[in-house]
Amino acid sequence: MPVEGQVASEARASIDEHRSPDGRASPGERTSVADQDSAHGRVPGDGRVRVMLWAIDPPDQPGAVERAYHEISSRLVGTPGLLGNTLQRSAADPSCYAVVSVWSSMADFSVWEQGASHRGTTSPLRPLQDPERRPMILTEIAAYGPQGRFGPPPPA
Repeated sequence: MPVEGQVASEARASIDEHRSPDGRASPGERTSVADQDSAHGRVPGDGRVRVMLWAIDPPDQPGAVERAYHEISSRLVGTPGLLGNTLQRSAADPSCYAVVSVWSSMADFSVWEQGASHRGTTSPLRPLQDPERRPMILTEIAAYGPQGRFGPPPPA
């Protein structure tokens, strides 16, 4: 749930007092990736996409998901539009994983997904995907960090 009211106003004021008049970080101010993106004209909602899929280690193949993830990820280095990816393990069930990739836009993801190398590159993970859960494509619409909201406030 987003921070609202007085707390959000105080957080934004605290950030703003350390910024130059044009809103950029002052020298020496620690900046987040979102702050850096904002300084380059990127704000949440401008098209960044996260793709999530779920995988399961078979009981007779512990570590299979991690091996497949590393094999695929090493092949994807340098893919246009791919900003990065992570492998997440369930704290409740260590045989369950989520793979989250971050793309600069839906267009970049679609070009890669429809390209000739997509299916071959990702084939090591395909038999390990959780049959109970479908992959999910998410578009970023808002973001908060330790110092409050990233990007400009929504229109009134």
